[in-house]
Amino acid sequence: MDCFRSISLIATVLSPVLTNAQKQLLFRVCLAAALLSRLAMENLLVDQPYLVKRLRELRRLACSAFKEVFHVCQNRMFEADEINAFLVYIIVPQCIFHDDGSPEVPLNFLRLFLSWTSIPKLFYLLRLQVPSISGTVSHSVLSIVCSMLASKSVSKLVKEKIIDGLLSLLTLADEVMSGPVVDINLAKLPEIPGLNSGTSMVLPELPKLLVFIFDSLPVQGESRKLNTKHLEVLNR
Repeated sequence: MDCFRSISLIATVLSPVLTNAQKQLLFRVCLAAALLSRLAMENLLVDQPYLVKRLRELRRLACSAFKEVFHVCQNRMFEADEINAFLVYIIVPQCIFHDDGSPEVPLNFLRLFLSWTSIPKLFYLLRLQVPSISGTVSHSVLSIVCSMLASKSVSKLVKEKIIDGLLSLLTLADEVMSGPVVDINLAKLPEIPGLNSGTSMVLPELPKLLVFIFDSLPVQGESRKLNTKHLEVLNR
């Protein structure tokens, strides 16, 4: 646990002076620590199921550390093996596919994904294709986030955080990267002139978004008001 706290502290305090090589090392240390801690805890849970709370705390700390590390690394070009390792060893094992095929991730991962919506240089990470365990179906990270708008296990507050993230994608202008990360599997964007990449990413998820907004409308006789953020999303 102290490892993840130290990583977060380094990323937060030393971010202005870290070189690209040091940022790369920090990301890879975080990746290795997250993988080793998850595997170790999963092995322990077989014989000691009461440790599930500790596993959840480790997951929270790992996601918090990744959030800080991705933020500090936004101006360096990730290598394909880094992104692919993060996808395969960190995201995929935590992704749950329900009987109806809808995907879901733990809330700490959801918060990590939503942090990318405020950093235009990390928008492309939301297009990462997450395969199911069977490998027959893939969902983009953003698609998973939007699918959780329909989840009964996700609180109203968290769903509004998702709306905030989508609003950021619809609002923030693109920032040019020095070059694309090659050899990673990204969802294709619709090619519509004049749209920022965030809006292009949200468009395929519009049906899920509309269902959530319509289900949130006050019914006749209710005193609650229409959510203005929902209107703003529709306007954009």
